Amino acid sequence: MNNTIQVQITNCQNIKSGTIEIHPGKLNIKYAINGTGKSTIGKALSYKEENELLSLLPFMYHNEAPLDKNHKPKVQCTNRPNNIAIFNEDTVEQYLFQPNDLIKNSFDVLIRTADYEKRMLEIEELIKDIKKAFQENPVLDELITQFKTFLDDCKTTKTGLSKASKIYKGLGQGGKLDNVPDDLKDYKSFITGKNNLKWLSWQAQGNQYLESTVKCPYCVTNLKPEQPNTIRRVSEVYESKQIEHFLSVANLLETLKPYFTDSTAALLDEILHGKIEFSTEHEGFLSRLRNQIDDLYQKLVQSRYMNFNSFKNVDKVIEELRKNKINLSFLDSLNSATTQQKINIINDSLDKVIDKAGLLQGEIAKQKAHIKTTIDLHKEKINQFLETAGYQYQVDIIPENKDDSYHLILRHIACDQPLDNAKSCLSFGERNAFALVLFMYSSLKENSDLIILDDPISSFDNHKKFAIIDMLFRRKNSFQGKTVLMLTHDFEPLVDMIRTLSHLFSPPPFATYLYNDGNILTETAIEKTDIQSIIDVTKNNIVNSHSTIVRLIYLRRLLEMNDEKNIIWQLLSNIFHGRPTPLDQDKNPIPAEDIADGEERICLEVPEFSYPSVYTMVQDKLQMISLYKVCTGYEKLQIYRILYDEDIKEDSPVFRKFINETYHIGNESFYQLNPQKFQLVPQYIIDLCDNDVALLEVKLNNLT
Repeated sequence: MNNTIQVQITNCQNIKSGTIEIHPGKLNIKYAINGTGKSTIGKALSYKEENELLSLLPFMYHNEAPLDKNHKPKVQCTNRPNNIAIFNEDTVEQYLFQPNDLIKNSFDVLIRTADYEKRMLEIEELIKDIKKAFQENPVLDELITQFKTFLDDCKTTKTGLSKASKIYKGLGQGGKLDNVPDDLKDYKSFITGKNNLKWLSWQAQGNQYLESTVKCPYCVTNLKPEQPNTIRRVSEVYESKQIEHFLSVANLLETLKPYFTDSTAALLDEILHGKIEFSTEHEGFLSRLRNQIDDLYQKLVQSRYMNFNSFKNVDKVIEELRKNKINLSFLDSLNSATTQQKINIINDSLDKVIDKAGLLQGEIAKQKAHIKTTIDLHKEKINQFLETAGYQYQVDIIPENKDDSYHLILRHIACDQPLDNAKSCLSFGERNAFALVLFMYSSLKENSDLIILDDPISSFDNHKKFAIIDMLFRRKNSFQGKTVLMLTHDFEPLVDMIRTLSHLFSPPPFATYLYNDGNILTETAIEKTDIQSIIDVTKNNIVNSHSTIVRLIYLRRLLEMNDEKNIIWQLLSNIFHGRPTPLDQDKNPIPAEDIADGEERICLEVPEFSYPSVYTMVQDKLQMISLYKVCTGYEKLQIYRILYDEDIKEDSPVFRKFINETYHIGNESFYQLNPQKFQLVPQYIIDLCDNDVALLEVKLNNLT
């Protein structure tokens, strides 16, 4: 069954329609000149929701309201991948170079592998008895919460009980609710009643009116001279916030009472209900009680949240487990029957795990060894790449002390300290190189079905390009064997991966050339034999071209590339510049014997050549226009030069650049695609030439 991914793109920016193929399980290189729509392809493929495609709406439809449904961007994809990762500028900004971490969630990306998760499950299985004890006894969780509340309410300082703590504010002045002063006996039912806090607050608010009237601000009866002071005294003795603290602490102590020994409970009752304010003995007692509750609380929390991180020191697993056991003999205030019952549940669970400690110790050792191996592997690969590419940096993966995690940090080789903000320290090229490598790890972690690389390496020199290609596509734990779409205007990777070093890639990459003609996107497969030296391309076209003029164009190209401005070159230049009598470089007539020698030498390559006959062909503008129409891009530009010669668009810097310079000889790299098979000239240049040639044809036809 053919599982090739067929992608049909419609109305996406400058692509009106086009179809591309993506071969699964290999690198798919789409080579194209700038302006073809490479980034558009990447964005169109990576959309997650239909409305995201609207951002690719062609400009010609931006003012259309309502938008014609036939103009909406559309992507149809057979065998569409579910999980697509794309590398572009947005990717770099969103996920890479986080503060103090080179990649977002580097622990998840680099270390939390399937093997890691498997071992964690094995370790969790061994300590599940402890967790089960809590899950099946919610009272234990409740006890942790209650102890935490007591610890928060009973803060201490270096000198003892904190006067700012709730327990001091609530109990520090004695048990006032049980000891109402004689002069306030009439208010006792309100002070100790169910809604006493609301009443005390209401009573305090009325005090402000005592100075402005002789009547009671509550009942409007006439006040006796001594009554205002009595009314004020209620608020002075029973401040509502202090009573609120008292009731809160009293309720908490009542809840915790079963966990206290009888003697401790009795002392707490004395403090709660006694008449006297806090003494040194009271504060000392509460401080000691707090310390014991804190000890028990810490042990409970350690057991409740026990995990792999609790046993980082694998050699001390049994010791750490025993440390978590609780001995109430040393917590005399909490050594009640109720506490013993709850704590026995925890201790019994710990005893079961201690019995399995050897196995647990072995599993933790395996996990630590796995983490170390994983860290060393990634560090070695990334640092080897950095060294090979010539970057003066090294990475390290360090543990995070606050949690069971790790971070990927960057150092310059001249400094031991990690860089706080890698992004600000790296150059544009360095950031891109790092970004590509880190993106690779992230995509592999996500197990992406399709990985899109939008012009990833065109900004690097050849040395770094090769290092990046090697890192991404040839090593273990790389994109090798993954479905990758690389969109690029850089020809050099094709030379390496398709022509020169294709045998080093497994499976070998698949490459195509993309061309956008009038917003219609087409692609042509690039085979190994299509990538030839510029010399071979030119020689082949001299032999195989369909036209004498075209063959001579390539012959002159070959001479100019070899810097051979001999008699052959002089004759061809004279013909193409429309000179009936050949002139030398000093504008003097070339001797007849030299002309004859040149013609004879040209005939070795183009047997039908003679200066007069070819000159006649070149001067026949209509014949040249007919030839122009059947030629390819590069050849069209050369014939355009012949048609216009010195009048060629001298007012247009674009034409001077493309026709007189870039495509005059062909200043491509040593290797190139054959311009007869691949349309390498931008379509807008061809369109401009087509328009001029069409006007010239009309003009010539009118003259005849």
